[in-house]
Order: sequence, then C-alpha cells, then structure tokens
Amino acid sequence: MKELGHEMISVFKFDIEGSEWSMFKNDILTWERPMVEQLAFELHTQAGSPHFLSPKLVGDKRSAGGA
Repeated sequence: MKELGHEMISVFKFDIEGSEWSMFKNDILTWERPMVEQLAFELHTQAGSPHFLSPKLVGDKRSAGGA
C-alpha cells in the first residue's frame, strides 16, 4: 500500500485456511486507524480462541459434527 501510495482498501478478501485468527490478532486489530471499508473472509473455527467462540461452535471440517 505504501509503495503504491494507497491509504484505503475498498474490499479486503482472504481465505487463508485457519491463519485468519493470527491475522486478526497480529495485523487487522492492531491498525491505528481503519484501512479497510469491507472485509470478506472464510472463518475456520477449529483454531479459534474459546475467548471468542463457544466450544460447541468449534469443529473440524472433516468431522461428522464439524462446522
């Protein structure tokens, strides 16, 4: 963004197979000001923090009761 002189992102879309939790923790939630108007992402609950998710919502896509 800095290299191209952009200050805002209209739509930020990602599907990073479980790494979205660390991306939110280490990147998106640390921004000093909003840089994105819209987020679109696939959320995987298996690696999700119990602080944010009910344990009954956390599952493996491969399991019979998975999310």
